[in-house]
Amino acid sequence: MQPIPSFNDGNANPYREPPPPLPLPPVSVLESFKFAFDPEGGVGTILMATLCLFIPIVGPIALKGYEADILQRLVRRDGVTLPKFEFNAFGSYLTRGLATFVVEMLIWVPVWIVGVGAMVLFMIAWTTTLPAHGSHDHGPSAGALGFLFAAPVLVSLVLLTGSVVFNAVTTRAALTEDIVASFNLKEVSAYARRMFGPTLLAMLVFGVVASAAVLIGMIGFVICMYPMVVIAQLAFTHLRFQLYERYVATGGTPIPLKPQMLPAHPYGSQAYNPQGYGGYQPAPNAQGYTPPRYPGQ
Repeated sequence: MQPIPSFNDGNANPYREPPPPLPLPPVSVLESFKFAFDPEGGVGTILMATLCLFIPIVGPIALKGYEADILQRLVRRDGVTLPKFEFNAFGSYLTRGLATFVVEMLIWVPVWIVGVGAMVLFMIAWTTTLPAHGSHDHGPSAGALGFLFAAPVLVSLVLLTGSVVFNAVTTRAALTEDIVASFNLKEVSAYARRMFGPTLLAMLVFGVVASAAVLIGMIGFVICMYPMVVIAQLAFTHLRFQLYERYVATGGTPIPLKPQMLPAHPYGSQAYNPQGYGGYQPAPNAQGYTPPRYPGQ
């Protein structure tokens, strides 16, 4: 029989109550938009990022690289909230955003083709249900009307479900900066299944808020629409971070990060630790381990 360790021999007390479980990281659309207005980046960052929208092809790719840098810094607990958009790092942003840009194109081009095809079929179905000129029919049948109303609902459900998969793939692309790793079907499927409910709800709320913000920009002054688009993109980056934190905190496998940084904003000293909460453990304070703080806490 092994002796029971005493309270003073440095060993853990086997009879003490286990610590309470840490609360799950929240997922808040409001916090994501607060992040986009963080003074760390400043108005200059929003204006510089907006300028990327007017540079053909390479501008949006560089903006994707900036968003990838933000997401990786948040996951690494860099300590920088919204880093400044450094135009002298445009080439680095361009390289780092290429994977996310290609991944999004590989997803959205087939979706666009299917969407246009569905719209054409919908219009054909609509015209075939209309009564011919001079006909005594009083209108389309109940079955035809049911199809016409059900088709848009079905397409909407498919798009919402696809947004969950889209979030899983693009999150992997931004963190790994690897096109092949982004389409790891096993990992993407695990992410989408575990985060289906929270992602779907977040996408619905975010879509409404972001659309309203862009609409306000259009009503106020058309040129204001572009900064609002950038703000929505930055907010969506933070929302993806919140969803990823929830995924890891609930037992999901952490996505390996690409070991890359920008000299203008060196990463923090927090090292990856599989034993820490959610796979990431920040430096402890004077009293010992301090769990990470999430937006809203």
